[in-house]
Amino acid sequence: LIFEAIGGGATVSHIAIDDVTLDHTECPRVGTCDFELDPCGWKNVLNPKLDSKDWDWNNGQTPSYFKGPEVDHTLGTSQ
Repeated sequence: LIFEAIGGGATVSHIAIDDVTLDHTECPRVGTCDFELDPCGWKNVLNPKLDSKDWDWNNGQTPSYFKGPEVDHTLGTSQ
């Protein structure tokens, strides 16, 4: 269980944690995302001060030649 908090930038900040629920279910295995249904919690940081590369989660062919894989590495198809 991890809680991460980022202060508001002032000298004094307040952080509250409320309505925490613990479920007795199996956690998803690490590294099991295939990106077929969703980006699995990954987010692109759109801040040039923090990164110099951007990415987009998409499906289908790339808009230009030689810009992506020839086949889907998960399904082995061209889709």
